[in-house]
Amino acid sequence: MGPQRTINLYSSQHQLIGNLISDAYAGKRIFITSNSKEKIKQIRKAIDEKAAVTGLDGLRIFQITSDNSREKETQDFINNVKSRILKYDVVLSSPSLGTGVDITFDGAESKIDVVYGFFENQINSHTEIDQQLARVRHPRDVRVWISPRKYNFEFEFNVVKEDFIRNNLFEHLFPGAEADFDDANGEGYSLFVNMAAMILADQRASKNNLKENFIEYKTKNGWIVNQALPDDLETTEGKELYRIGRSKLKEEEIERLVVALPMAKPEYDNMKERLDQNDEEISRSELESFWRTRIELFYQQKISKQLVERDNKGRYRDSVYRYIAVTNVDLIKEQIKTRKTGMKSRVMALNSSKVMRDRVLGDILLFEILNASPIFKAGEFWPDIEFGLDDLDKFTNFSIQMRVFVETQLGLTIRSDIKTKATEQLGDFLKLVGLKLKMNRTKKVGGKKNYLYKLDPDTHAEVENIASNLHSKFLIVQDLVINVYLQ
Repeated sequence: MGPQRTINLYSSQHQLIGNLISDAYAGKRIFITSNSKEKIKQIRKAIDEKAAVTGLDGLRIFQITSDNSREKETQDFINNVKSRILKYDVVLSSPSLGTGVDITFDGAESKIDVVYGFFENQINSHTEIDQQLARVRHPRDVRVWISPRKYNFEFEFNVVKEDFIRNNLFEHLFPGAEADFDDANGEGYSLFVNMAAMILADQRASKNNLKENFIEYKTKNGWIVNQALPDDLETTEGKELYRIGRSKLKEEEIERLVVALPMAKPEYDNMKERLDQNDEEISRSELESFWRTRIELFYQQKISKQLVERDNKGRYRDSVYRYIAVTNVDLIKEQIKTRKTGMKSRVMALNSSKVMRDRVLGDILLFEILNASPIFKAGEFWPDIEFGLDDLDKFTNFSIQMRVFVETQLGLTIRSDIKTKATEQLGDFLKLVGLKLKMNRTKKVGGKKNYLYKLDPDTHAEVENIASNLHSKFLIVQDLVINVYLQ
């Protein structure tokens, strides 16, 4: 078989980063693809950092992500990709480079030396990863890192199908029709639902063991999958350059937001419409002004480096929304009623959704899990409660019972060592609402040291303060937070 039928799989993403940087500065033409926009941007910075620390000449690099995919230069590159790509030493692309792009050269010539791939889990399936790698036809070499993380997503077809119908998708697709869970071979909607459920089941099965499924898929299709040998030097260099690159990227992005011009309300509303339409060129400066304005509106304070860092690209805002949801008992009860659970317990309400992610059910699930811990009762966090591992049995058992729902609705995995590291698992859940634990003191019992914890008071005070302010600035309607602009 020719080299195009061989793929090299790396167990360390840092080693692969070190490998690609060495290849790039050795003069090889490289195409890098990933299902993570952030990883593409970070790898780009790591490549640049190599030149900065060694004095090497900079490389000709072109990068495509959603940040610049609508710009004229990027559109020109995509429309003329076979000629434009040869003008660069390195091209990096997130999924923003559409699936219809085919980079095949005349005579099946191998003009790209190496295709590199970096793929996280819970984003796309192994077959979709293969499609991303196959954008470049006939490369001389293909080298890939795939997250080895495993999950326990439900993927049995009948379960997926029923959940697909239950979660309002049926109502949106077929208004006025009634779902019949027993009619697997009915007319009309059933063929479409069966097809959609089959696709979803396949995707979930793929993500349960993404790396091994990819290896099996490639092997069945006639590829030789080589496991790359460890290389400590490449790993060390890749890890350090990646660390520095990530740090510098973060600093630069924060600085750009801080100096971006704020938008007036009409400009902000217009930008939201343009983003929704997804068919108009938008410059990076416009996006940065929009993001700055969104941050200032949410926190009701002037932009600063500290504020942008805390916001963490909207992740902290999402945590505040979660905090507001789980601390509003009336809201939780109303959400349960809207799902027609009648007299069923809140836990039973979760059993109607094993497959489709639903923000409201996620809030209900998180409410119940936190309620099984010693520090949260009836929608209120108790920062003064001290607890140890022995106090988390109820939390641990309930988390294990809800494992499938946790992975589906909250995107978290239940640790295999949860029995001995329940505090770490609780910390994972608390992070979703902007909180964390603090080790309060140690106590010896029977000669054994026990660690006692409390809620970290600083993170609790911070999120509570922001949430309280939001209650006076925003309308809370079920799980939606509707912005009310200040006059």
